[in-house]
Amino acid sequence: MDNLAKPTNRALFLVSVAVTGALAGAAVWLFFFAMEHGIDYLWTEVPHMLGVSSPELASGPFGFLPYPFFVCLLGGLVIGLYEKDDGHQNR
Repeated sequence: MDNLAKPTNRALFLVSVAVTGALAGAAVWLFFFAMEHGIDYLWTEVPHMLGVSSPELASGPFGFLPYPFFVCLLGGLVIGLYEKDDGHQNR
């Protein structure tokens, strides 16, 4: 092996590791960014669009705000249907 090949291979390896790490970090950052804004939208913006000024549980026509109950019920239903339709058993 040529004396110049070894440092060149090391430098190429380090550059590829840095690029791969930067891409993985950017993907993780993008995921958490989207998740944060999705949570904010679901629990802040949607109640405001429905006319609820504050999403506390002590407000609403029934003495409590049913929005969190229905959001969690719908989320559980979606997860259950996905689990049933997916067909993979984790046992």
